[in-house]
Amino acid sequence: MIKLNMDKKSKIEKGFSVVEALLVIGTLVLIAAAGYVVYKSHHKTLSKPAASSATNAVSNKPATPTQDANPYAGWKIYANQEAGLTFKYPPTWDSQVSEMQPYDDGSFAGASGTLTSPSGNPLYWVYQVIGGKGDAGCTPAAGDTPFAPGNTCPSKQIISVEQIPSVKTTKTFRNLFGDSLYITETKISEASNPITGKALENSPSYQICLDPFTSGEGKSAPTVSTVMGFELPCEYWDTGFNVMFPVANAAGFNTVDAKTAILIMKSFNSL
Repeated sequence: MIKLNMDKKSKIEKGFSVVEALLVIGTLVLIAAAGYVVYKSHHKTLSKPAASSATNAVSNKPATPTQDANPYAGWKIYANQEAGLTFKYPPTWDSQVSEMQPYDDGSFAGASGTLTSPSGNPLYWVYQVIGGKGDAGCTPAAGDTPFAPGNTCPSKQIISVEQIPSVKTTKTFRNLFGDSLYITETKISEASNPITGKALENSPSYQICLDPFTSGEGKSAPTVSTVMGFELPCEYWDTGFNVMFPVANAAGFNTVDAKTAILIMKSFNSL
């Protein structure tokens, strides 16, 4: 009886030993698995900043500067050897040029032309060997104020002024472009009809001008201002050269045609 009990106890203890061994092995496996998960998670966390730094290093790298596209690429060129004049214009703009009647001795008198955009807006240019528009051709009456009805003289507002590099002619006896060149955006109102007292039709008008300026004639360069008395919309014509691009209103200064007209004006040069 005692022997049987001892055998039973031995079997039970043996059974417990197997279970305990399995539990120990299972525990070790779980610990190992947990350790592996922790290791992978820790390793991933450590490797993240390096990858992020590499990304930041690329994203923070200064961009390589690119050259602006040539705005005159594919444009046509007009060149007048006798006037010493050249300019560029888009192939989509129609160009009509007329030579002025030569002088009695057959010498060159000048040339003028019109560049017309696909939408029908015209840019006028003219060069005369002799000629000029001079100073103000009208003296305002007492009490006249710019753009008021009943004025005896024209009113003009220079809305913006941009000075561009001066050009010196080399093949003509006079400086075609003056000392300086300015592009002005201008509003002008004609004088009122002296009989009716009303402003003339199409007044006010708006235009962009390319103006040559000669400092030796006692004048000041164009500035943003409002004046009265000038007969023509563009500021100066003392060298016999002028370019004008009319627009419908002040909003017309921001149209594609107007911006193209300014590029054309900036391309005027000497031969």
